[in-house]
This record gives sequence, C-alpha cells and structure tokens, in this order.
Amino acid sequence: MISKANDIFIRYRLMEIPLDLDTLKKELNKNIDRNDFIQFFEQTLKMRWGKGIIKDGTKKNHQNTLNRLKQYDPKLKFTDFHPKWAEEYDAYLRNKCRLKNYNSRWSQHTVIKSYLNYAKAESIVFVNPYDFFKLKKVDGKWEALERLELKALLDFYNSIYITSPEKKALRMFLFSCFTGLRASDLENLHEDHVKEDRLALTPIKTERFDKQIEVPLNEFALKLLEEEREISVLGKLFRSFHRNTVNKKLKMIAKRIGINKRLHLHVGRETFATLLVDNNVQLPVIQELMGHSKITTTRKYIKINLEMKKRGGQQAGKSLTHPFGITLDVMGILLNIRYHDLRNNYQLLILCFGIFPVAFGVPSTQMVPGGGRTATGGQDQRTRGRRT
Repeated sequence: MISKANDIFIRYRLMEIPLDLDTLKKELNKNIDRNDFIQFFEQTLKMRWGKGIIKDGTKKNHQNTLNRLKQYDPKLKFTDFHPKWAEEYDAYLRNKCRLKNYNSRWSQHTVIKSYLNYAKAESIVFVNPYDFFKLKKVDGKWEALERLELKALLDFYNSIYITSPEKKALRMFLFSCFTGLRASDLENLHEDHVKEDRLALTPIKTERFDKQIEVPLNEFALKLLEEEREISVLGKLFRSFHRNTVNKKLKMIAKRIGINKRLHLHVGRETFATLLVDNNVQLPVIQELMGHSKITTTRKYIKINLEMKKRGGQQAGKSLTHPFGITLDVMGILLNIRYHDLRNNYQLLILCFGIFPVAFGVPSTQMVPGGGRTATGGQDQRTRGRRT
C-alpha cells in the first residue's frame, strides 16, 4: 500500500498536478496498477468484449494493436507518455513493423487513442501524446482493376499454371471483386452468412452501427464459394492465409501475368464498386451493397470510373477468343511484359510460347521446353498418362 501510494505521489508530481487526500484515496482503491497502460489496455479490452460493447472482429483488431505495443514496450506506463511519444511510435510502426501505408498506421494510433480516452474518463492522469500528434485519415491510393485485368486474373485462376497456394489467395481476392467485402469481413466469413444466392452479414468495420448488409452472389462468386467450401473447416471460409500472406501472393501473381498495379485485397473492393458504377447501378444501391454510412464515400467511385474509362476506352470490345482458348484481353496484357522478365519466369514462358508461338519466333508444332504440353495444347509422349 505504501509503495502504491508512493507511485501515485511520483506520478502526480511528474505531471505537475496537485494531489489531494480524496484523489489519493480513489487512486488507492483501484484494483489495477494505475500507472500500467498495458495492463489497463488488456483489462479494458476484456471488459468491453465481455459486455458486448465490441464484437469478435473489433476485439481481434484491438488485440493486434496491443500486441504491437507490447513488442514496442512490454512495460509501457502512463508516465512514459510524453508529447513526442506518438511521433516516435509512428516511426517504429513505419520502420520496424514495415507499415508503410499511412492509413494502416492511422488505425493503430486510433485504437491507442481510444483507450487513452477511456483512461482519461476514469480520471487517470497522464500526458496525452495525441494532443500533439494529429490524426487524419487520407484517401487510399488503391487502383481498381479494369475489365481486361480482371478477365486475365480469372483466366489465370482457371489455368493449369497456377499453384495451389496462389489459387487459394487469388480465390479470396476474386471473391472480394464480386462481393465488395473488406479483408476483415472475408477473414470472418462463415457459412452462416451465406443465404442461398446472397450474403447477409454485419461488416466488422461498421459493426457499432449494427447495420446488416446483403450482397447478391453472381455466378462467378458462387463458383468461388463452392471451391472454397471444399477446403473449409467448421464452416469457416477463406482461412487458408492471413491477409498479409494473401497480399504478398497477389503481388507475385500480378508480376507473373503482367498487371502493372499493386494488387492488394482492398483492390477487390475498389473493383467491385467501380464495376457497379460502370454498369450504371444507382449510387444509393451501391452505398447499401458497400455498407457505406455516407454516400459521399460512395460518390468517389464515379470519379475513379471516369478516369479508368479515359485510360482504357481504346480497349473496349476486345473480348475475342484466341484459337488456343485464351482471350485476346489476356494476350494484350501478357505482351506488355518485358522479354527479359518473361525469360526468367519459366511457367509464364511456357504459357506464352504455348499461346503465342509466332510472336516469339517459335514454330507452333515445336515442343515446349522441358516436356509437357505442346504449343497446340497436346501432350508430350514423356508426360502422357503421368499425373501433374
């Protein structure tokens, strides 16, 4: 008790705040160490989740923030906060945790700030670093896919050249393209959310509003869902990889097939909304499907769509089929790949030589290097009957 009282005296003196007898009694009667921010965070998180104030998805995100804080300083005290603390922690997130995206760091800071506000409401005294570090979310710089790029990904997904891990990651991404689900909702998707030909769920990001959204499932989404069900466990869908792993694989896939955009799970959501605008779906309907609380958020996709049309207008109508079964859309994308990049990618080399033998000076009847399929899609004698 004496040690606790001494800690309280020191803390108030460091904060240059007067300490009267009544305040000292209140501090002493608290059950937790009032100077331990990590402990306060843990207990407050547990209490909010236990009382149903926050749901599983939000708890998971807040726990992620807490884990990063523990890595940064496992014994973080309220007295450790100072005017430059948030700026220093931001540098840690950017450099050590490799959170280069501003909004990713913004979300981490926002969670910490909310728990500091809880502490302030309980009369815990500290220097709030966020009084000196202003938070402002910025619009993301994700670039939606154009129709030709989406078609190329679908063709690659259904090709013999995709690996099993790539297919799992790409399936999650494509499902987002056709449903508009955020990464957090994909990671928490369950069979219970599937109602025949539609999804019905409460988005995790806006669960505080307790508003459910319903998203119809088109034929592509239904097909992807059926394939995902084959590997699901206990009704949990899209659990093969963490979103960070999925994003890494998407980046590799984009490089393999020549899409010069930064593929990321959120690009799927951007693509969904942009395609809806392109199909002249009314903004209020898009707002409902996306789960936006403000229509101004939805309206930005009109601008994105106009910019995409301006860039890609010349490609409209290029949906003819190549004699080898691959669309000319894919040909146009693949031919944008620099030759030395192609030469270093064996699987893509096979794909391109098999589809475009004339373009690379390879006779259409020549055997693909290493055996396997010929340029016309047949099989080499060495591989016929062998499992691939």
